[in-house]
Amino acid sequence: MNNYEYIIAGLPTLALNFEKNGLDYRQLHDEIVELCSPSDRMLIKWLDFGLDAKNLGHHFYYSCHRCKNRFIREYFDFDCLVRKEKVAYLDKSVTGEEFNEKEELLKVFKIENMIEREKALDTLMWNKAESIITFDVLSFNMILAFLVKASIVSRWNLLDTGTGQVLFKKFIDEINSKVKI
Repeated sequence: MNNYEYIIAGLPTLALNFEKNGLDYRQLHDEIVELCSPSDRMLIKWLDFGLDAKNLGHHFYYSCHRCKNRFIREYFDFDCLVRKEKVAYLDKSVTGEEFNEKEELLKVFKIENMIEREKALDTLMWNKAESIITFDVLSFNMILAFLVKASIVSRWNLLDTGTGQVLFKKFIDEINSKVKI
């Protein structure tokens, strides 16, 4: 199939403004999947699996690290680094990992306002998706990056006061349990 130009031309413009905008992520996602080849659909399934935090673990990250698709490999390698740094920060330890965004990430962790910290983390992940596709022109990686960014926009569309309280409780539970990835 590889009709990437057609798919990309039909995608809406996304903005990371953290405001509700009516984006129907599931509908958009399903429309994209319908237009993709079976091998591209499999990569979208990998992406979907990794975007659901409850699925993440050593085996998933190891598999992504070995994936032939550059976007999946680089995005989830970065996601793993972010999660390791978060655990280390909460544990008041260090990982010893070095990567370009580390200094910026550590500044994000120091933001006291939870909502602002989440916005800064999502901005970092958005920017990473963008940086991976910097030199891609009308490629499938552009579609994967779009789906990552659309999932971030969709997440903020779903947030309200009740959801914010759940997010806060989850963050507190994380601190208390000091989960190791």
